[in-house]
Amino acid sequence: MDDSPVQTALCVIGHPIAGNPSQFCISRILQSLGMDWQCLSFDVPPQSLATAIAGIDVLHFAGALIAPPHQSAVAKIVRDQQKPAVAASAALPCPPLPSPALLQAAADSADDTGASPDHSVAAFATDPAQPIGQDPAQPAPWCDALARNAEGKWELCNFIGDTLGQLISEHEQRIGTHFSTCVFLGDQTTFQSLMTPFLQCLPESTYCLGATALEPWPNRLQRPGAEDSNVAKPVAAPENTIANEDPTSGLTDADESADPTSVPDPLHAPLLLIRPQTTAPGKKSGSKPAANQSIIESLLEDLHPQSLVVYLAPPGVPWPILRGQADSTTARINPIDLEVGRIASALHRWTGHNVDRDALAEAIEEYLEI
Repeated sequence: MDDSPVQTALCVIGHPIAGNPSQFCISRILQSLGMDWQCLSFDVPPQSLATAIAGIDVLHFAGALIAPPHQSAVAKIVRDQQKPAVAASAALPCPPLPSPALLQAAADSADDTGASPDHSVAAFATDPAQPIGQDPAQPAPWCDALARNAEGKWELCNFIGDTLGQLISEHEQRIGTHFSTCVFLGDQTTFQSLMTPFLQCLPESTYCLGATALEPWPNRLQRPGAEDSNVAKPVAAPENTIANEDPTSGLTDADESADPTSVPDPLHAPLLLIRPQTTAPGKKSGSKPAANQSIIESLLEDLHPQSLVVYLAPPGVPWPILRGQADSTTARINPIDLEVGRIASALHRWTGHNVDRDALAEAIEEYLEI
């Protein structure tokens, strides 16, 4: 595209787009790289998404950053546009079930040819609960950016998920061990709304907050070989945790190994702790159940010094600039770290150039402070 007389362009698509610093940051980095590219922002309502995606494709945009709330919708649109036959077939009404006469005719025909008759409904009709071409075992599509593949087609990218995975891996290398447990300081509904791009980063043992206990995330346990009795089984918080007493008292290594569903001792090993920010900065958060608050306070107070705390900003809300909100002895990843990594990875994919991440972080903070 550099040989084209038309200026190469990137874009940011969101709704609303006001307050999003991505265009400002991308433009500044492009200028520092000496690239004569431009970056535009488009405020696109949900009903216009398909037209917008088709438009930037026809105009040969080199890439697009997708802002909330469009990540899932854009991924589905791109997938469907690239498989028009499948999408059209999925939209057709399901044919009715075959009549007994039709089944008998099929059997008679099979007898004439010597073939084995197929009496299954699948031989005559499509399951209305399963769209054509879609594997029910696959998660719903999601992307935070679009990039061109070798054929010039759009490719769905998850740069923020890749960023968190890289930051977690770097921390694990520093401490010399892998995380075996993750605790998400929110309920399962909040987990589902925030964690879609990060599922590949989580260890096998992942817990959410219940009303009075830590609950295993079901999808992490529903794997081959998992016991049915362990699926979605709440894990009662130890009494010493709720009472904020010494969590190691009366607990031995043998006791822990005997019960694989026991809540991990936060002092026993490094913990991956994910803290969702559920409200915009400056606003008061809603009241929390006393048991939940006690679990949170105990985990934070007794956190293993090699643990890693990840702060997640709520979708569509400007990222809080988190300074001094975590204990200085505990490593942390904040929303700006994730956004810096996301934009840097996107720019590297689009342009082939490495990006100065410090300059990118300064640009984000400058925009937010203005």
